[in-house]
Amino acid sequence: MGLGHAVRGGPEPRRRGAPRSDAAPYEGTFGGPIIKDHIWFFTSGRYQSNAAPFTLPVSAVVVAQDTTNKRGSLKFTGSPIAGHTIQGEYFNNPQETTNASGLSTCSWPTRTS
Repeated sequence: MGLGHAVRGGPEPRRRGAPRSDAAPYEGTFGGPIIKDHIWFFTSGRYQSNAAPFTLPVSAVVVAQDTTNKRGSLKFTGSPIAGHTIQGEYFNNPQETTNASGLSTCSWPTRTS
């Protein structure tokens, strides 16, 4: 167990030039009342980027596949009168992946005669 493992609580340090197989996400939340006992809000966000080895299906070449995820949400809750509540929420969870060949999920057209 290296010093980095004991301090960070994460994985062992990687070799120089080796792709990262996991990365700690950055997360945050914030919320509270807008109007006491009537309107509240809550927001949260997450950012995670990691690189993992990916073997291309046809050539068997190993490349670093980078995945980036930026997730966010916003929620409002209101109570116009006692015993009644209304809520609205927006959620966004885009994920971007690079170096993904897509060949493993591709279906090639077949020729019939």
